[in-house]
Amino acid sequence: MFQNTDEYRFNISASAVCNDAGAYCRFAAPGASFLGQKPSMNEMVKSKTSGRWFFVVLIAATVFSSFLPSLNNEFVNWDDVNFTGKTEAHGLSLSNLRWMFTTFEYGNYYPLTWMTKGLDYALWGLNPVGYHLTSLLLHFVNSFLFYFLIALFLRNLPVVAPCADSFGFRFCCVMGALFFALHPL
Repeated sequence: MFQNTDEYRFNISASAVCNDAGAYCRFAAPGASFLGQKPSMNEMVKSKTSGRWFFVVLIAATVFSSFLPSLNNEFVNWDDVNFTGKTEAHGLSLSNLRWMFTTFEYGNYYPLTWMTKGLDYALWGLNPVGYHLTSLLLHFVNSFLFYFLIALFLRNLPVVAPCADSFGFRFCCVMGALFFALHPL
């Protein structure tokens, strides 16, 4: 079937297998064998790293192009009360940090939220563009982390694990991350 002398045979212990380069997956019965060509080290490294940067750029471009218009928005009514009227959250001084870690404002305890608001105030003042930019950057980071969370969960499935380095696997993970990034809720 193959003309190359570097052909090799290995046993299949899962219900899906990939070649070493992770270029494609093929389903087979457990205990069957798969005949394929042994890829070069250069092909293996290239196939495992080339698609990852493409997906990072795809997630970033999609998130930023979708939510970039939000940078033109002003504060809304809820923001006015929290940002302009709440002077305790204006900055990261010692008294502000003490207030952030001890307050139960609005019936909740969330010092990290108050600290990010204080940092935004220290960086941007009361310019809404800075606050929206911070939110946009945090949303991108969360979308990117969600990509890895999906990959982590799927890698633990016995049927999917052998294909974890394939382009199709990464494509499925990025589609889930994009659904998270673009869904309004």
